[in-house]
Amino acid sequence: MSEQGSIVFGGRYELKKRLARGGMAEVFLAEDQLLGRPVAVKVLFPEFAADPSFVERFRREAQAAANLSHPNIVGVYDWGREESTYYIVMEYVEGRSLSQVIRKEGPLPAPRVAEIAEGIASALGFAHKGDVVHRDMKSGNVIISENGQVKVADFGIATAISGNTDANLTQTGAVMGTATYFSPEQAQGLTVDGRSDLYSLGVVMYEMLTGTPPFTGDSSISIAYKHVQEQPELISEKRPGVPEALQAITAKLMNKDPDKRYSSAADLQIDLQRFQSGRLTLEPENIEQVSEAISEISAEFDTTLINPVATPLDPKGIPESGGPPYPPQYFEPYERHDRRIWLWGILTLGLLGALIALIILLVNFVNDTTKSDPQQSVISDVQAVSDTGIIVPLVVDLDRTQAIELLQARGFVIGRITTEVREDIPSDRVLSQNPSQGIELEPGQTIDIIVSVGPDAILLPIVVGLTQEEALNALTNQGFVNVEIKKLKTNEYDVGVVAEQEPEANSRLEPSGVITLQVADGRISDEIPILIGQTLTLAQDELESKGWITTVEEIESETIEEGRVVGTDPASGTDHDLDEPVVIQVSTGPSTVEIPLVIGESPAIAAGILASSGFMVAPQEECPVDLEDPNVGLVVSQSPEAGELAEAGITITICIGVATEPTPEPTPTEPEPEPEPEPEPTPVEPEPEPEPTPTPSE
Repeated sequence: MSEQGSIVFGGRYELKKRLARGGMAEVFLAEDQLLGRPVAVKVLFPEFAADPSFVERFRREAQAAANLSHPNIVGVYDWGREESTYYIVMEYVEGRSLSQVIRKEGPLPAPRVAEIAEGIASALGFAHKGDVVHRDMKSGNVIISENGQVKVADFGIATAISGNTDANLTQTGAVMGTATYFSPEQAQGLTVDGRSDLYSLGVVMYEMLTGTPPFTGDSSISIAYKHVQEQPELISEKRPGVPEALQAITAKLMNKDPDKRYSSAADLQIDLQRFQSGRLTLEPENIEQVSEAISEISAEFDTTLINPVATPLDPKGIPESGGPPYPPQYFEPYERHDRRIWLWGILTLGLLGALIALIILLVNFVNDTTKSDPQQSVISDVQAVSDTGIIVPLVVDLDRTQAIELLQARGFVIGRITTEVREDIPSDRVLSQNPSQGIELEPGQTIDIIVSVGPDAILLPIVVGLTQEEALNALTNQGFVNVEIKKLKTNEYDVGVVAEQEPEANSRLEPSGVITLQVADGRISDEIPILIGQTLTLAQDELESKGWITTVEEIESETIEEGRVVGTDPASGTDHDLDEPVVIQVSTGPSTVEIPLVIGESPAIAAGILASSGFMVAPQEECPVDLEDPNVGLVVSQSPEAGELAEAGITITICIGVATEPTPEPTPTEPEPEPEPEPEPTPVEPEPEPEPTPTPSE
C-alpha cells in the first residue's frame, strides 16, 4: 500500500480500476510507475491464493505466457506476491473482447471472420511451437484492439506439454476450460494437444458466422456432452449465404476426431489466407509435388518447414467419420486453373479499365452539374468511389441543410459549423469546406464547413454545461427565438444539462436562425454493481432502476445459498452499455449427481462417462487379476460405488485390472506321525506331617 492509501503491487503497479472478474481472479487497470505506462494486473482471489495447487497453476501461467512474445498474444511482463495473494502483470490492450463484438454486432461478415481467425491461428501456432496449449480458447479471451488488431489473452489454464509437465497438476480426467468451447477430448477428460485448441477455434468461428455458439444447454455438463455426442446445426441453415469454403474450414476444425482436423495452426492459416485471396484449396494429387518443391527451396536456405502445405479438405464434401458434413469443395488441376486465371485476368483488366473510365465520366458529370446548379447535387445519387476511399463532393454555394444532407449521404460526419458575416451572400450559404472537394477519405471522416450570415447576426453564447432552463434563458436574452431541444445519451453530463449546441458557441447566427441543443437524458453505460448474496428481486430492482434489462440464469453453487445471486454477466465493476442486457446468475445450491457404473469399461471410456456426469478421475490404481480374467485392462472397481449420490466435481477412484501369474499350488506331502503321548506319572500320596511333641509345663 502507498502512503496515500492507493493500492500498489510490487512497489510499482498502482491499481486504478477493475476491468473484469473471472473464475479465479480479477483484472485491474494499473499504472506502471517505473515505466509510466498502463498495464493490466490479474490478482488471484484470496481463497485460491491459500491453495498451493492454484498458486502453482498461477505461477505456471505467468512462466508459460511470459515466453510467448507475439503480435497476436497479450504479453505478460511480471508476476509476484503481494501480502496474501498473487498477481500477474500483463499488456493492457484498449478494445473490446470478441464476445462483446458478437453480442453488439451479431454475425460478422465472412471476410472479417477469416481475418480474425487467421490472427487467432497465428497466436495459437506460435504457442503450440513452444509446447503450450491454451485449453480455454473462447471468444471472451480474444481482444480486438481499437486499431483492429487481434490479441489472444489469458493462457490461464495453459499447460506445458513438454516433458517438464507436472503430472500432479494436469492429469487425464481433469476437465479444465469453458464448456461452450470444449473439444470432445476435453469434455471426456482425455489428454489434449494443440488440435484441441483448433477445435475451440472452430467453435469461435461458428459463433462469429452465426452469432451463437454451436451448442447450448441448461448446464456445463449438458453442453460438454453435446460436444462429444451431437453434431451442430449446419451454418448454412442458421445463416444462409456464408461462403461454402469458410463453412468447410469451420467444419474441419470441429471434427470430433482430432486426426481429421487440421494437423497444425499453420495449416489452418494457409487455408484462411487462400480463402481471403479468393484461391481454391489445393487438389490432393498436387500436394505431394508442391511439398517436394517447397522442401527443395527450404533446403537451399537451410530452413526446415514444418507442415508447409495446408491439409486438404475432403473433396467429397463428407468427412470419413465425425463432424458435420462439409459443403462441396471445388478442385481444379493446375494446368486448367492457370489457363482460366489467364483468361479471367484479361477479362478483369478490360472490365477494370471500363469501370475507371465510367467513374471519371461520372465524377466530371457531378462536378459540372454542381457548378451549373448547386441544388442538383443534392438530388444526384452518384457517389464517386476510388480504391482508397470516397471522394469529397463540392458543397460550396449550397445552403447549410443541403450541404449536410449531401455529406451525410456520402458517409461523412459533419464537424464544426462556423459562421461568417457576409452582406453580399444570402444567409445560410456554405462559403468554404475542409477538406476540399476531390480529396479521398474513408467513410466516417469529418468535414467542417463555414456558413454565411447576414449583418444582423448575433454572437452565440456558450450554453454547454448549463441546465436546459439556464440555456434557454441565455439564448432568449441574446435575442434568439428558435431553439430546438433534442435528447442525448451521454456519460459526460448529468441529466438535464446541455451536452452539445449547434451552431457552436462564438459563431454568429441571425435571430430567426435555428439553434439545436442536445440535452443529456441519461447515461450510455454504467458500472454494474456488486450483487453477490442479494435476493433476485433486489438485484433486478437495482439493475432495472439504472436502465438495464435483466435476464436470469440458474447455476449451481457450493457457497451461495439457493435463490441468492452468485454473480452477473458481465461481472460487477464492468462498465456496460445500458442498451445491453445483464444476466443475473442465481444459485440453485450444490448439485448431487448419481455416480454412473464404469466397472467393465476401458479407462478412457470410464473417464469420459464420469466426466460427462461432472466427476473428476483420480490417478488410476492397479488391481491384480488372473492372467485369463476377461477384466484385464478394464475397470474392476470404483470408489465411491456406482449409484451413490455425490456432489458434482468430486474425484472418483477407479482400479484397472492388471494380469498377474497365478501362484503355483504346493505339492502335497505325507503328514508326519504324531508322537505317542508320554504316560502320565502315578500320583504319590504325600507323607503325613509328624505331630509336634508337647512341651512339659513348668
